Amino acid sequence: MGNNKSLTEVSSKIQIIARLLGDAQFKSWYDCEFVRGYQDEPLPDYRITQAADIVATYLVPHGFGAFHISGQSVPVSNLGKERYERIMEIRFKDTISAIIGFAVHPQEIVMSLTPSERLWVQEVLGEAQIQSVHKVIPPSTFQSIIDNAQSRIIDLFMDLNETSLLYATNSIIGNRVFVC
Repeated sequence: MGNNKSLTEVSSKIQIIARLLGDAQFKSWYDCEFVRGYQDEPLPDYRITQAADIVATYLVPHGFGAFHISGQSVPVSNLGKERYERIMEIRFKDTISAIIGFAVHPQEIVMSLTPSERLWVQEVLGEAQIQSVHKVIPPSTFQSIIDNAQSRIIDLFMDLNETSLLYATNSIIGNRVFVC
C-alpha cells in the first residue's frame, strides 16, 4: 500500500500474512472485509455511518386531485431523536471490493428503506401516498470506509514491525543474534 496500490491489489498478500500470523481475530477481520462481507459478525465502527438525507416522491391529496411532489427531502427529524438516528443509520456489510466499486461513482448513491422505516416516513408525510423513498449516501462515505480499512492494515503492519524489532533486539545473547 506504500506504493499506492489499492486494497484489492494487495488483498492476496494480506491474506497470506493473516494466515502466517495465525491470529484468529485478524484472519476473521480479513475474511469479513475481503471474502464474504459481514454476515452475522459485529460491524467495525467505521462501517456504520449516517445517510445524508431521506428523499421521497409522493402524492398529496388536494380536493378532487393530488399534488405530485418529486424528490423532496423528508423532515425525519420530526420522528424524535431515537427514531431519527435509527432511520438515518446505514450499516455496510459488503466486502471492501464492493465498497470500492461504489466509491468510483461521483454522484450520490441511494439505498432503500426497510418496511418499518417506510412506515415512519409515512407517519411524517401523513395522508400523502408515497411512490418512492430512499436514503441518500454521499460518495465520500465509501472513501471513508476504504481509508479506515487501509489505516487498520497499516497499523497492524507497523505493530508487527515494532514487535519484530523488539524481538530481534531481545534475542541478542552474547555475540549471537537469533532471527526467526
